[in-house]
Amino acid sequence: MITRFRLAHMCLVGLTLFAAANLHAVGKKISENISFIDTAFDPWDTTKWSDWYDADGHLIKSFIIDQSVTFATPPGAVDWAPTLPASGAPTVLFEIIANSDIVVDGNNCVIDVTTAETGIGLEDYYINSRDSGGYVLDATVWPNFICFQVEQPSSTSVPVAIDQPTLPSAPTSGSKIHNLTIRGFKHGVATAHGHQRQILLTDLIIQRCKWAIYPRGLNGYIYDNTLTENFSGAIYAEYNSQNWVINDNYFRDNAVNNKIQSFGDVVIDSCSQYVITNNDFVQRTYSHLQTTHQTAISLFRNTGENKDIREVAPHNIRIDYNDFTQHKIAVDVAARMGVSDIKDMSLEGRSLAYDIYIENNTFNDCRIGIKINGNYCDIIDNTFDADTDVHVAIHCVLYHTIGHHVENNISIDPIIVELWSKQEDYTAYKDYCRYQNDGGNAIYESIDDSDKLFHVTTSGVVTLNEPTRASFTAQVVNAASLAVDTSVDPLVRNLSDMYASGATPKDIAFANYVDDSPGDEIAVIWNEANSTLNEYEDTTHYYSIIIYDQWGNELDRCGRSTAPWERIAGGNMLPGKGHIHIDEEAEIAAIPSYADSEGKYPIYIFRRGFAKDDEFILSDHIIKLAPNMGKKMIDITVGNFRIDASGDDGYDEVAVIFDSVFGDNDYTIRYRKPTDTGWLEITEDIPYKLQSISAGNLDVTTSVDEVAGVYAEDASLTAYPILFFKPAVDGAYLTNPGGSSNNYPWDQIAVGDFEPNYTGLEIAVTSNKKLAGAHRINFYRYNALYTKQFNDPVFSVPFAAIDAADIEINTAVVSESDLALEEVFKVNTGPLPANLSTEINSWGAFLGVLPSTAQSTSVPAFLINVNPSASNGSYLRNIPIYR
Repeated sequence: MITRFRLAHMCLVGLTLFAAANLHAVGKKISENISFIDTAFDPWDTTKWSDWYDADGHLIKSFIIDQSVTFATPPGAVDWAPTLPASGAPTVLFEIIANSDIVVDGNNCVIDVTTAETGIGLEDYYINSRDSGGYVLDATVWPNFICFQVEQPSSTSVPVAIDQPTLPSAPTSGSKIHNLTIRGFKHGVATAHGHQRQILLTDLIIQRCKWAIYPRGLNGYIYDNTLTENFSGAIYAEYNSQNWVINDNYFRDNAVNNKIQSFGDVVIDSCSQYVITNNDFVQRTYSHLQTTHQTAISLFRNTGENKDIREVAPHNIRIDYNDFTQHKIAVDVAARMGVSDIKDMSLEGRSLAYDIYIENNTFNDCRIGIKINGNYCDIIDNTFDADTDVHVAIHCVLYHTIGHHVENNISIDPIIVELWSKQEDYTAYKDYCRYQNDGGNAIYESIDDSDKLFHVTTSGVVTLNEPTRASFTAQVVNAASLAVDTSVDPLVRNLSDMYASGATPKDIAFANYVDDSPGDEIAVIWNEANSTLNEYEDTTHYYSIIIYDQWGNELDRCGRSTAPWERIAGGNMLPGKGHIHIDEEAEIAAIPSYADSEGKYPIYIFRRGFAKDDEFILSDHIIKLAPNMGKKMIDITVGNFRIDASGDDGYDEVAVIFDSVFGDNDYTIRYRKPTDTGWLEITEDIPYKLQSISAGNLDVTTSVDEVAGVYAEDASLTAYPILFFKPAVDGAYLTNPGGSSNNYPWDQIAVGDFEPNYTGLEIAVTSNKKLAGAHRINFYRYNALYTKQFNDPVFSVPFAAIDAADIEINTAVVSESDLALEEVFKVNTGPLPANLSTEINSWGAFLGVLPSTAQSTSVPAFLINVNPSASNGSYLRNIPIYR
């Protein structure tokens, strides 16, 4: 069961960042027509509405509905077939953009622009739509014309209650479109990305459109409509839309075009906060004419379009109390997982979907009821009749599929869960899974079963079926958590391990990479290739940077490379990109382990979701300083290092250190700016090699950040201080008096707000030396002795990396019983605090920790925090991370 408390932390995407489409440039407000005063709306009257038509009766302006209207009855009570423009503008019949509630009562009118091609009989509609031997119908047949386009502002937005059993009720305020039949348009009703006002679409019959309803933006309720025979599908929920309810609708014979395998009655593409409930997805009239996919609900992340990315995968989606009859796949989660697509900017083939709730649905005579290719799905108390072949199929297309919970408390007949890994596991259904099957040529078939992980928790009457072939060797975990308690004392939890991952992480970097996800996310690089792709011609195994949320769920990838990465750091270094241009999202700076073909060591700046770097190259400057010799960088950090105020554009810079000296026999720190590649500052005269660096505003005397660093082990050193450096200032300008007394080296350092009641930031350092059987973590103020310490036997090996993390414990965590199985809270003395989340969140920034080696089986990442008050109280979270 999904217990990670993500839902209460849902943040609404800032859709106001969209530039509002200038749709009404070719429209005119109906209130400007002096002939239309409190009368029935009759847009077919070309005399009354002459400003909207040319002399031949072709529409030349959209009707901008800026007041509530009720349609009149067309002359002769016949269907209205408006004469659309032959080409060009306008592309919308009716626009609603007013900053007020608008109600459109269609008075049961029929608006029909079907043609001889799109209005044919239903059987021919199926035959002519099939992708076989040259079909007659394709998407280009439909006019580029929308019946209703809505983009209304609003000052409020309340998320729908995805995690609550109570159905969100239909809105009693907001805008409304109802009592209409719409046929033959590109979209029957579409909302724009900037739409925010609550809108109710009800009592609509929408047929023979390319798509019936196209939700974008926020706050829609689609209720009690009949959506049939729409070519590509009935509802296409487009990227970044949120807070929509699809309730009590009737779906039949949609998605007759089988060219795009992931389309169906309802498509959820890169959206969140949707409830799909009480709908009737009936059998197709000519099912035998569509032999491949027949999907009722399809969820996926479109991984790129127009050389840009869709920011989020479908998540926080509730699918309950629906009836599905005779579908090849009724619910397909992460439908495009593994697909090779030239639009995929990451070149990784991972079309993710996660946190999907599928509960109390009924499946009748379906070939596959529920197919899961993603992560974290709750499948609870669904009913499958005897004619449904496969109840639930969980397909590990690539390396892992995790976090699923299947529960059956309502039937004595077991729910059967089939685990699929190779194509031979689902031969009978391969035609319905072409994105995963792809004719038997997909390169991910080369991923050995032994490298795969299934994580499925079952309860009630559930049977988990592994493939019967002898060669199936994947790890199957039926446990509540992937974190492993290695303690021999039942009263003490030691979450030092996780189930095997097949690879070892090498470095971590926390930052706000995904604005839609609460708190910071964690970027991870690995010591071995961690990405196998599905491109037929490409058998290469790549090193990719993987981004996870704070619980270990994969959100994105970037930076695929044939060579390993050495270190990474996160920060806001570039202007926002992506479809909604979230400027606050961080990028990843990465340095390679090996020189490139020219003997150089570039710095790469990666945006999430992109395989290719943004071509910021430091190595050219290094080559000029030391001809014919490349300099390997051993650590990198991100901060605000620009000391000339005129050049500070609000984006961060990077600082790097090297494994060897420069011409004057000294070590240096070099600072570069991704948005100004000509900018360079240097800190010289560092006598010893630095091991690790981190950055932040430590002395608070200026807005410029400082670099904190620690020396590598050196025989000539008798003490190992914590050192502080400023751009363009040579040598360490300050050493920490507490750190300088240590006669053994620190190996990792991180800067963060670890003590919120103290002015400025603090430093965390680790050592490869054990103290009392564990590797300690000390926290220092800028110029004082350490203020708190994490000393727990959970860390029995040295650390590979640490990094500050902006995390907040969910307010629902009050007592120990509220903690997830991946979390541990301890106190040294005294009682537990009255409210755990309030207590822990008062301690300051969290510290992300990565052990250097497995303590037993594999290497998880960790989040820790310590009470600044005499270190009385500590928090630890195990983050299982999988390639």
